[in-house]
Amino acid sequence: MFNPIGQYPMKTSANFRKITHPGGSISDRMGRFKFLLFLWMATCLGSFQSCAQESPTHHNGTLIFQSGFEPTSSVVSKGGDADIIGIDHSLPDHNDWVMDLDENPEIGSFSLQYQGGDSTQRYARIVPEPGNPGNHVLKFWLDKPNVEGSKGRIQANLY
Repeated sequence: MFNPIGQYPMKTSANFRKITHPGGSISDRMGRFKFLLFLWMATCLGSFQSCAQESPTHHNGTLIFQSGFEPTSSVVSKGGDADIIGIDHSLPDHNDWVMDLDENPEIGSFSLQYQGGDSTQRYARIVPEPGNPGNHVLKFWLDKPNVEGSKGRIQANLY
C-alpha cells in the first residue's frame, strides 16, 4: 500500500499497531528499546553487585562534631535566620554547637537559613521524634510557599 503523504511505502495488517515504516514497526522498535533498557540495567546492576562484593574500605577520619539534638541544644533566632546552640550532654565529647562546630577554623560557620516568610509560616525546631519520643530530631516545617506564593525553603548551611 502506498502512503498518501508519499514519504514511505507502508505495509498494513489487521492489527494497526503493526504499521511499519523504514525504522521498523512500533512494536519492533519498542522491543529494541526494552532490550537496550534491559542491557543497560543489567550492566548497572552488575557494577553495583561487583562493588558490593569488594571488602569495605575504612577511613580513619577525625571526629569534628556530633549531636543527638538533645534538649540541652536549641534553635535560636539569628537575624532573619537561625542557629543551634548548646551542648549535647548525651555524648562524651565534640558535642558543643558553638565551640566544636561554629568556632572550628576548619569548618567555617553553621546556620539555618529561611527563604522568606516569618515564624508563623516556617521554622526549624528540635522536637521529640514522632513514635519515639525519647529521641530528638531537627524538624524543618514550611506551611506553604511564602516567596511570591510559589516557593519557600529552609536549609542548613555549613560553610
